[in-house]
Amino acid sequence: MDRKIIDRVPHVLRDIREYRAFTAAEQPQFEKSWEALYFCLDETFIKTASEQSIARFERIMGVRPRSTDTLDDRRLALLAALANDTPYTFRWLKARLYILLGGDKVDLTLDHNAYHLGVRVALEAKRQYDIVLNLLKNILPANITLDASVDYRRYYMLRRFRYGELRPYTYDQIKRGLNIGGEN
Repeated sequence: MDRKIIDRVPHVLRDIREYRAFTAAEQPQFEKSWEALYFCLDETFIKTASEQSIARFERIMGVRPRSTDTLDDRRLALLAALANDTPYTFRWLKARLYILLGGDKVDLTLDHNAYHLGVRVALEAKRQYDIVLNLLKNILPANITLDASVDYRRYYMLRRFRYGELRPYTYDQIKRGLNIGGEN
């Protein structure tokens, strides 16, 4: 660890044997304290929380995960539940989806005259698309029609796999985002 207690002692006292022994004896306890602090900080935020904390957040917010949901799916569902505000502008909706999914995973088109919103989402799993679609249905005004679609996996996403690794899966499983080879 880069936080050494001896570095906090004045230079005049650092060479005294008792101070070196005292700080060396206390250093492991301080390291444990810093690790506990980092753990608490990680558990506070949904994007870095462990499975136990995600379960606690789900109980608090009333989100019920499916038995097939991965940890990333559960995180996305919680983030979507937190983002369940009415968008007042197109820019606000775009920013909210960019934060939730990442800027490279969503493409929005709005036809102002026809009150039509087109959403193309590039996700790895079908469940994530369901979560985003449910969010959009809940937050969009009733007079805007929604046309949402999934940008499924492309060849470049599967290039790192050999044919033998993909052989046990069906085309539909690969296309829709089944967890192939332990990928997330």
